Amino acid sequence: GSVLGIILAAPFGLLAARNTSPHPWIYQGTRMFLNANRSLPEIVYALIFVAAVGLGPFGGVLALAIGSIGSIGKLYAEAIEQVDPQQVLAVRATGANPLLTFFYAVIPQALPVIASYSLLLFEGNIRHASILGIVGAGGIGFIIGKYMALFQYTRLMGAVILMILAVTLIDRTSDFLRKRII
Repeated sequence: GSVLGIILAAPFGLLAARNTSPHPWIYQGTRMFLNANRSLPEIVYALIFVAAVGLGPFGGVLALAIGSIGSIGKLYAEAIEQVDPQQVLAVRATGANPLLTFFYAVIPQALPVIASYSLLLFEGNIRHASILGIVGAGGIGFIIGKYMALFQYTRLMGAVILMILAVTLIDRTSDFLRKRII
């Protein structure tokens, strides 16, 4: 869900950044779309996708992907807007066309921040996945919901401890990766 959300959010991030959007109307429309997407929590998307595709992890993956577009797209846009315009002008001064200017001036400056935001999205989606599973979207949340419904508290505690360990491991790994990127 995180990977699909990142892939889907990237074009919206470009269109929602003032310095890369081709027209003010596209900028405003994209920002409005991202705001609308961000206004619904992932659990609402989970309920919609579980109803549309049935119970199981596929609905959860879709809910995380679509639910991630608004927040990560906005963060990508803000990272792109923070690039140094002097570097962009320097690349343009060499005669580079807009595409080359984007690849050699904008992406190198924004990529570390975008990668860091993407890792944070992944961490958040791990936690969201546990909630989505309780409404039938599969994963660890489904197991936690089952143990709660069957009053199997020792197994519930084991699942919660495993989830805490998994989130901690992912947090440490992404922290290590963020330090290497930035």
